Amino acid sequence: MKKTFLIIGGNSYIGTLLIQKLLINNKYTIYSSFYQNPKNNDKVNNIYLDINNFKKKDLINFPNRIDNLIILSWCKLNDYNSKEHLKFSKNLTLFTKLLLNNSKILAINVLGSCLEYGVVNGKIKETYHCHPVTNYGISKLKYLKELKKLKYKFNYKLNWMRIFYIYGDNRDRGIWSQFLKAKKENKIFKMSEGNQQFDFIHINKLINYLDIIVTSNKSLGIINICSGRPQKLIRLVKSWSIKYNVKLKVGFYPYTKYESMSYWGSKDKL
Repeated sequence: MKKTFLIIGGNSYIGTLLIQKLLINNKYTIYSSFYQNPKNNDKVNNIYLDINNFKKKDLINFPNRIDNLIILSWCKLNDYNSKEHLKFSKNLTLFTKLLLNNSKILAINVLGSCLEYGVVNGKIKETYHCHPVTNYGISKLKYLKELKKLKYKFNYKLNWMRIFYIYGDNRDRGIWSQFLKAKKENKIFKMSEGNQQFDFIHINKLINYLDIIVTSNKSLGIINICSGRPQKLIRLVKSWSIKYNVKLKVGFYPYTKYESMSYWGSKDKL
């Protein structure tokens, strides 16, 4: 009998790639939520879901048994300080509680963020006490705390996959997508001085890690999804500029206030 996976945000960029990976071995029955424009895939069961307007009666569309609930969805990823993050976290908690009371859920896997750590320096382990300074990081952490409380009652396995800086995708956010836009428009790429040292992970490697974790049948708690090493931003961007023949305008933007100049994830647990 195939295991049932419910992927909240399966219509997203990461969700689409993860579903493609999960479908390779034909081991899972996959349900995928969408908010707008569902992907046409006869191997996936699409379910409409609006987290901010979910009603108990809508549970009729969801499976009664979920071997693995995978939550990839979030809001306002181009504005880390939007108040919408706090609203989304609250409504996602309410949705999760309703689903847990209606369906047997054996495991929950969630995409977390390194911004939960706050302004930190050096190598960061999962045991580090978080001090988020953005509404995005704060709201993620609030949802994690709720899942830990619910775990005592519903006894599910929990994996909180705290991702670092992704490149290699084509979403409309992040420095890589901004670089691609400059490349497409034959413009100069504007950036900060680029002396930050961050933990960059390629999208393909990220998807491989997610696939391994969500199919592992383990309860790992918080786990950093990272390269485990710092890389200077300017060095990375210069390698792109040489490869794609894009000129740089270094020092155009100031450094952000919600990130330190140098931090990266510990890969020991991963």
